[in-house]
Amino acid sequence: MIYEPILDVNQKVTSRAYLNCSVGKHFHQSIELIYCHEGKLKVTCGADEYEIEKDEIAFFPSYFPHTVKCLKESISTTFIIPYSYFKPFIDGKNYLLFGKLADKEFNKTIERYIDEADIAMDKQPNLLLQGFVNVILGKISEHYPTEEKAGIKPELMMNIIDYINENSKEKLTLETLAKHFGYSKYYFSRLFNKIFNCTLNFYINQVRKNKVLSERTGDKKITDVILDNGFGTVSTFYRTKFNKLEE
Repeated sequence: MIYEPILDVNQKVTSRAYLNCSVGKHFHQSIELIYCHEGKLKVTCGADEYEIEKDEIAFFPSYFPHTVKCLKESISTTFIIPYSYFKPFIDGKNYLLFGKLADKEFNKTIERYIDEADIAMDKQPNLLLQGFVNVILGKISEHYPTEEKAGIKPELMMNIIDYINENSKEKLTLETLAKHFGYSKYYFSRLFNKIFNCTLNFYINQVRKNKVLSERTGDKKITDVILDNGFGTVSTFYRTKFNKLEE
């Protein structure tokens, strides 16, 4: 599995067209939408697996590991929405947990807004682009119900994501998180793996890594940034930085 920090550090909305898109397992804080214009793609998101074809959309929520594989010669658009743009939805407890968006006629309206957003991307951030992102996410949220991932309620998934994100600088362990959410550590470990398809420690370190990369441009020493973001030692951070991390 690969963590792609550049999408999160830059905090820029991006839109790119791909021919026969295939991507190995990776994840990021940003939300990713893949709009299939032609052909067929097979995708995984956490423990879920499905196919999308013309005018269907794959919605990858924040921090969910996902893959894309071309099954039939395809043309698709990948639309990336960074955290700073969808934060208002999170603050409003809108869970933004979706998977396959299969209403083709409705999705054509989303395609048009993605095209409009693409035109507004030259200068970021700007209110017009934020407006298009709000409309895209707002219309999806209004039209599609939030999904249970692997049978887990959206509210629980969002609470876990929020808690780790807000407390990543503290000492987080399987025991403390299990106690906070009212489960045994063995059950919580299985539950977490079932939702995110990766281990708890791996996930926590990726959240911490993202914050280190986001804060390293200031006057603070990189060593202090690393230690202040929950890494016990500097070597722990550098052992995993930009590497493929196998589970």
